[in-house]
Amino acid sequence: MEHVLPFILSLISGAAGGNIAGGVVNRASLGTGGNSLLGAIGGALSGYILNFLPGTSTASLFSSVLGAGTVSDVVSNVVGGGVSGIVLTLVVGLIKSMVSPRT
Repeated sequence: MEHVLPFILSLISGAAGGNIAGGVVNRASLGTGGNSLLGAIGGALSGYILNFLPGTSTASLFSSVLGAGTVSDVVSNVVGGGVSGIVLTLVVGLIKSMVSPRT
């Protein structure tokens, strides 16, 4: 269970971050479903990749700022997933808007 909750938090915060990115930058929006899907993928990838790199888990990145403990772990997963969701949604959305023909 201790490995599932951070993954779920990263998915949810990534989906929220993707929708925030799509709402703020209309040119990068892929619709609610697309923004949510890309954001969730970005959140999941960040949690997965950072947990396998030594010394770079999201918990260790933010624990120096927030202090060690459960609250800092939750906050770090939410922030990491949200930021990754925003970044992936913006990158894919902007690439799509550059490639697609303008009408």
